[in-house]
Amino acid sequence: MNCQLVVRNKTRDPQAVTAHSTLVGRLGFGKSLASLMRGIYYELAIPTDDVKTTQRTVRRLLDESTLLANPNKEVAKAYIEPTSVEGKGLLVLVWDREGPRGDRLTRRIERELPEIGRVSVSEGVLWIPTFEGPESEWWKRAERMTVSTTRLSGLLVNPHAEHHRLFTGGIPHGFLHNEASERDQSASAER
Repeated sequence: MNCQLVVRNKTRDPQAVTAHSTLVGRLGFGKSLASLMRGIYYELAIPTDDVKTTQRTVRRLLDESTLLANPNKEVAKAYIEPTSVEGKGLLVLVWDREGPRGDRLTRRIERELPEIGRVSVSEGVLWIPTFEGPESEWWKRAERMTVSTTRLSGLLVNPHAEHHRLFTGGIPHGFLHNEASERDQSASAER
């Protein structure tokens, strides 16, 4: 069963504050960008089809380890299928060009909590912008603020090292896992 987990700082996130300040003050977004939040986005593939078992596994991962979230400074919210991460506006998901990281976390979970079975992890960064003005302009603004193409446009994604995707409404379960398997298939086809 798939689970999405978003981990955010309990206090103001310095990276989100800096990014918001730069977009508003230096890149011309002015009052059109009302707020910008950031979180670490995890996709967990848990080896069960049972919702209650999935909930217990996620609870154990969060309560018995600090691998995914440090409870002293972070708060985690889990979305178990069919519920998914949702936003009132747009969501910007960013992941490493080499593929969604998570292999190291997968191995550490196996080592530290072996009794829960193999939990496959993919990781990215989730940006949640809130825009002022007409909804019809939001997508264009999000694209303009996302990819760094010049010194005066884009900020959230380095196109040389990262991929991204904009979503409205929610992120489909398994999105990063699918990206990783597509990357692996194309890499083996190139050999």
